[in-house]
Amino acid sequence: MWHSKVQLGRTVENGNIMHEIMAMLSYDSSEGGWAVFSKGSAEMTRAKGSTFLTCLEEYKEWRDQVPPKGFLPALKDHLEQLHKPQHSNVIVLPGTIGNLPEEVVCSECNRLMERFIMYLFCDE
Repeated sequence: MWHSKVQLGRTVENGNIMHEIMAMLSYDSSEGGWAVFSKGSAEMTRAKGSTFLTCLEEYKEWRDQVPPKGFLPALKDHLEQLHKPQHSNVIVLPGTIGNLPEEVVCSECNRLMERFIMYLFCDE
């Protein structure tokens, strides 16, 4: 999906779907996994697995917000409160697909990420 969007000239700055793809790619590199909650295509929230788990464990703290806002908006608001200013994200993109972006922004804070070149051998 990422490769298809890049070929169409989409970037994180000009496409919401591209932003979500990059977020999911960064979550995939974390040890704790990730989770997505959605109500159709209109409402969606996502986070790293450990953050999501903490949010659900703290449900008693934010459950009063569910009736006025709805479950997903209340969940999203609490996830944003759990966001740590000090964080790190890694996105691993295969170099063989071509058209790698020169700049990528962090899906959590929208700041420019540093670019590294990595060589990997995996005999599995």
